Amino acid sequence: MNNRSSGGPRSRDKAGKSAPFDDVFILPYGRRYIVYLPLRRASFVANANLVNLLVSARRGNKAALKTLGFDENSIRALFDAPEQYRHLAKPREIPPFRPTSISLFLTSRCTLRCTYCYAEGGDRPFDMPRPMAQSILDLVLKNVLASGSGTMEVNFHGGGDLGASWPLFVQARDYLRTITTPPGVKVRTSAGLNGYLNDKQRKWVSENIDISTISIDGPAAIHDLHRPIAGGGASFPVVAETLRYFDKAGYPYGIRTTITGDSVGRMEEIVDYFCRTFASRNIKIEPMFNRGRSVKTGVHPPKAADFIRHFRRANKVARKWGRELIYSGARLDAVSCVFCQASGDTCAVTPEGWVTSCYEVLSADDPMAKTFFYGRFDMEKKRFVIDEGRRKALYGLNLLNKPQCRGCFCKWNCAGDCPVKSIHAASQSSDIEPDRCRINRELTRDQIIEALRAPDGSASNV
Repeated sequence: MNNRSSGGPRSRDKAGKSAPFDDVFILPYGRRYIVYLPLRRASFVANANLVNLLVSARRGNKAALKTLGFDENSIRALFDAPEQYRHLAKPREIPPFRPTSISLFLTSRCTLRCTYCYAEGGDRPFDMPRPMAQSILDLVLKNVLASGSGTMEVNFHGGGDLGASWPLFVQARDYLRTITTPPGVKVRTSAGLNGYLNDKQRKWVSENIDISTISIDGPAAIHDLHRPIAGGGASFPVVAETLRYFDKAGYPYGIRTTITGDSVGRMEEIVDYFCRTFASRNIKIEPMFNRGRSVKTGVHPPKAADFIRHFRRANKVARKWGRELIYSGARLDAVSCVFCQASGDTCAVTPEGWVTSCYEVLSADDPMAKTFFYGRFDMEKKRFVIDEGRRKALYGLNLLNKPQCRGCFCKWNCAGDCPVKSIHAASQSSDIEPDRCRINRELTRDQIIEALRAPDGSASNV
């Protein structure tokens, strides 16, 4: 068993090497311990004697096996990874590059000037040429038809804001409908929006885009502190009206909120406001990441301890309202070796035609572009030109290549965390634990304990 970061019953051999089943973890739980088996999607509470018996039995100790009433096959069946997850321990296969889903970052223009914007939206305005957008959609449709999948997924986004280049957004969606209707291809569309829209635009989104994510940081005073319009001024009244319009129309959307050092102490208030005011069932909250414009504005991320404490309180508020509060690094339901599709599977195209695997790396000037940019769209030949070496390296951005995660109990859940953020953290000349790692572990542990709770609120015991 593994308890390198938790203390507790002995789970290492005399030489100090990790035990034979490294992916079983022991977590302190009052005077007892949680035995967590992520690849079994299971956990149970045990005392120190039982934990040590299990350790000995797993190593083949016959007396321990007899005491437990197990044989070697039954103890192996209890702890070994099931067949469905064994592929996670093998190098990932790299499929041919034939995307059937696409994310189009149509513009770097923006109606807002968010103080923490990683893309610095609006500073270098540029629109994707309309012929390029159409040619990319043509090519992806061709892949869909060749694959026989019958479904094409298109995410419209902005390295700035889609509302700032509205005609291009509308034209791209209309063109998508034109080319997919005759062959009967099912199209799923989504959009990332800042919510700064007028009624005509709101109506169009609700009728033409299947689902959207809207960025809003809280009530007016909190939101406008970091999300002003270009040139200064409040964006909140317009954004809030967009959400009210969507609610009245019954349009499905999710809320995306960025928490800074200034707003972390008000997370409970923020979530309560959203629940009282809007109908979205899902509220995603993320700590600000210090990249892009925040380096210039001086806005700072929340401290890990503050984020953890206030997230826990805000989560109770959300549950009272029957809503789900989401943080990307705590996901007990996920068992994976990759955090997201940035590890090679995403095909996103910037306004200039660069192919990136990460939504947070959109400029060729970004130092991270050397990692996450892996091709470009050639307008003359109307095809993608892919750097297979970089693409192969992206597929290597997974848990198997993160030795620092080896002893962490939530490694199969957070899967080594966000690639761009973990690379940034690793580049810092410091032995200090990254804040997101601490947040991930604490909030994942909360989810494990919650899963153990019986209907009467007591913990399960073994």
